[in-house]
Amino acid sequence: MTTPIFNAKKAVEATLFVANRVENKDFHKIVKILYFADRDHLAAYGRVITGDTYIKMENGPVPTRIYDGLKALRCENATGLLSGVSTIGSDKYHIKPLRDYNPRLISPSDVEKLSEAIARYGGLSFNQLTQISHAYAWNAAIDDKPIALEDIMREAGIDDEGYIAHITENINASKAMAGYGAN
Repeated sequence: MTTPIFNAKKAVEATLFVANRVENKDFHKIVKILYFADRDHLAAYGRVITGDTYIKMENGPVPTRIYDGLKALRCENATGLLSGVSTIGSDKYHIKPLRDYNPRLISPSDVEKLSEAIARYGGLSFNQLTQISHAYAWNAAIDDKPIALEDIMREAGIDDEGYIAHITENINASKAMAGYGAN
């Protein structure tokens, strides 16, 4: 099973991009849009946007580090991964971006897939997003465990196992070169 290399800067900027462009800025909607954008970017360009590892959770795939950063915002004076965002609302499951994304840190293809995901999924309800995200990759994973990039690519409609192997080999080689190990 292959997981991506996390890119904290891009994860923050992608989160800000989405949060500034959806009406309902709840955690669930934002992480689902990020999932669909990462999935579609992986299928189209051979890499994810955020580099976050998605975990199978009850309401669908959840990017672990981004979600942890969102939860940390519930604390007063939160700093760290998502320091450009703050919580709002009494339930503390909504965010308020304090700035827009930095276009120098997100590629045009990232913006393309984030925008497409917002257009397609931004108006859907919690239940609709949960149902749609309970697709192939989510079903293939074990509860509370990482979802394999191979399965995310299959969910996106890639049925060429050679292509899937090529992409995962490139990711694993990049990990090895960066000292992350193969998986």
